[in-house]
Amino acid sequence: MTIDILFTVLMCLCVLLTCIPTLPGVPLMFALTFIYGLIDGFETMAAWHLAIFAALALLSIAIDYSSGLIGAKLGGASKKALLFGIIGLFVGLIVFPPLGAFAGLFIGVFIAELVQFRDHHRALKAASYSLVATVTGALANILIAIGSLVGFLIVIY
Repeated sequence: MTIDILFTVLMCLCVLLTCIPTLPGVPLMFALTFIYGLIDGFETMAAWHLAIFAALALLSIAIDYSSGLIGAKLGGASKKALLFGIIGLFVGLIVFPPLGAFAGLFIGVFIAELVQFRDHHRALKAASYSLVATVTGALANILIAIGSLVGFLIVIY
């Protein structure tokens, strides 16, 4: 019973970690479910449970690293702007965590579009689309993390 409480607390911390873009909250949740299964001897955690948690982790990774770029592309961003957006995302995350990732992506796409095309409207559109898509992706990851937590609790209790 103590191990159940410990893993529940760790899973809740992972949900909080998911609120920070690009940090692997859901994949860590999968790792925790796997470790729980090993400790439990896979009596409670069946293989199909792990498969579902693995699929959720892969979905989370795909959303995390592609949502902002897809949004920027839908907003008309160039390949150069996408590259600057990625660089800006990581620089922003390092300089001003956790919200710096959002700002860095926005600024990176905006500057690259502005320098390349000298069109404020185009740059703002591409950067805004990337920001909205990144926020949407982060919210989707939080929902996936909450779903993973609820699923974990259902399985172990």
